[in-house]
Amino acid sequence: GLTIGKNGTIYGITYSGGTGNCQNGGSGCGTIFELTRQSGGWIKTTLYQFQGNSDAGAAFGTPVLDDEGNLYGVGWSSTNTAIYELSPGASRTWNFNIVFDFKGIISNGAILVADGNIYGVIGSATSYLNGTVYRVSIGGGLDGHGFTPSSPLNILYRFTGGADGASPVAVTRDGAGNL
Repeated sequence: GLTIGKNGTIYGITYSGGTGNCQNGGSGCGTIFELTRQSGGWIKTTLYQFQGNSDAGAAFGTPVLDDEGNLYGVGWSSTNTAIYELSPGASRTWNFNIVFDFKGIISNGAILVADGNIYGVIGSATSYLNGTVYRVSIGGGLDGHGFTPSSPLNILYRFTGGADGASPVAVTRDGAGNL
């Protein structure tokens, strides 16, 4: 998926490519890119290249923007997922930080950022058999954004696999703040 910033810049991910070695055949771990309009065309800039398990794993899902221009998304490996933040720095550089490590739970990559929190879903996992909707709350003080890799994972709803369904794939929010 793609995300469009307030200034019309488009952000997205690639599942492979870059410099890491996550895919069979060494095709890379994926990248985060931006497309900016310039002189009637588009200019692509790679903002980050995933390295594998040394960062968030590999690119996954759709990146989302907060009101300050920071990108958030989910990286994954075969055994784990993590939420990352990519924040703009000086001289068109971007700073990469892990803001939450799921520690062995696989999230599906669909997140949203609202009211200073990150919301998402876990489709199904051993600990959450039929899936959940979660919130990662603001914790310590990483880069002034208040997240730490140990910020609490708050389970907002656990699906039972019955009449309420199972294995959620995404979450959205309405204007009143309802998920």
